[in-house]
Amino acid sequence: MGWGTAQKFYSYNRKCQSWVGWEQTGNTATSATIKISGCARSGDGSGYYYAYDFGVTVKIFWRIGGGSWNELKSTTTSLNYGNEVGNISASVTIDRTHATQVLTIACDAISRTGDWPTATAQMSININPKTSYAIALDANKPSAAAADVANMPANQTKWHGEALTLPGSSPSLSLYAFKGWNTAAAGTGTSYAAGGTYPASSNAAATLYAQWELAYAYPTISSPSVVRSNSSGTRSEDGKYAKVAFGWSVDATANSGANKGKRYEIAYRAVGATSWTTAKSQTVSTTSGNVSVTVGSGTLSTASSYDFRISVTDTHTIGDGECTSYVYLTLSQSFVHLTGNPNHGVAVGMQATAADTFEVALDTKLDAGFEQANGTVTLDATSKAAWLAALGPLFHFEEVTTATQSIASGSVVEFTATAPTISGWTCKGALQAWASGTGTTIVGMPWRSSSDNVMHVKARGNVASSVRVSMLLLYTPDALTT
Repeated sequence: MGWGTAQKFYSYNRKCQSWVGWEQTGNTATSATIKISGCARSGDGSGYYYAYDFGVTVKIFWRIGGGSWNELKSTTTSLNYGNEVGNISASVTIDRTHATQVLTIACDAISRTGDWPTATAQMSININPKTSYAIALDANKPSAAAADVANMPANQTKWHGEALTLPGSSPSLSLYAFKGWNTAAAGTGTSYAAGGTYPASSNAAATLYAQWELAYAYPTISSPSVVRSNSSGTRSEDGKYAKVAFGWSVDATANSGANKGKRYEIAYRAVGATSWTTAKSQTVSTTSGNVSVTVGSGTLSTASSYDFRISVTDTHTIGDGECTSYVYLTLSQSFVHLTGNPNHGVAVGMQATAADTFEVALDTKLDAGFEQANGTVTLDATSKAAWLAALGPLFHFEEVTTATQSIASGSVVEFTATAPTISGWTCKGALQAWASGTGTTIVGMPWRSSSDNVMHVKARGNVASSVRVSMLLLYTPDALTT
């Protein structure tokens, strides 16, 4: 314990000293507890004591800075030569603030008869500020941003047990909107708005990262579609061209209102291939448009499926790169092709080339009465007339339509429809499917449940729309089936 003394010389050889001391008995991040002790001693500190008995009152006080004195404790006793009396102590708890405080403590030895002056001892103690924590504000500039972040607020100081009000001003970044602060750079932590409250319970150094959202919108591609067609763009299931249609628009607010379309491209490749063939690349200079073109140059095999890619680029750039949007579609193979009546030619997986002929481009297992040569399956000469007379047409085709469903952009939905029962005929499965919804493509081939006549097919939505699917079903005569 530290001690401070003050000595007074009194009349008629009466001498007295007052003493004061302190020790810290409690210490937290927000307060300090100080035990203050005081006493009175006879004599002048030089070894000379005086035997006259006199009454004395001992008091201890404290104050902060230049504030008023606060009496903490007192006692009354008698002081004789060579002795120490009035030993008293008490504690005071001082709340820490944001700055160092000066605590002054004192002990008074006061004559009860008032015939000698008061002896006062004082000491000063520094009370340290509250514990503080650095809250760093990180600009967290997106890697694609070309400009630097401006108007960054200064780093903050958070005091223990106190809430921190974050700066109400926001940083700025060209083409980006400030969305607040987050304890994680990727935005996966706790979020705080500009001017928001950082909690009193968070008592540790931390970094808050600015969160940014691109204020610019990439080009929009709407209602994309692709169908097989002939060279003039008329839909044809055995066409070797593709009719591609879509709308497009760009964010006209970008580039200070000067943003325009730059070009659109249509490319395709066979499913499973790695390289794309550019079928159309067209320069544009407006903010929106509609496209309907026929592509493929007669090279799109009916026996193959193709991926199509539509892209739209505008005049805006982010960093060193162009801003381009993409949409992907699938053009399915032409699974079944029919020759015109009355020839009754049918081909599966290829284009029909002969009358009264069943042509197959897939592995096939058939009963007796048929022969296969060089990939073509035909009735043999002996059985042909008998088969046609007994069975009439070899095939029957029926179209079924599923119930309408909603498809979100980018999602895949399964559709079902029940094959109708036709007397004398057996449904062998679905040969082809097509969707009615805008920008919707069929995924894979239809299939049938093993235990019933429910047909299944999946479709992918390239834009949100309501969709129904139609399927072409193949029936064979029961006589042929058995």
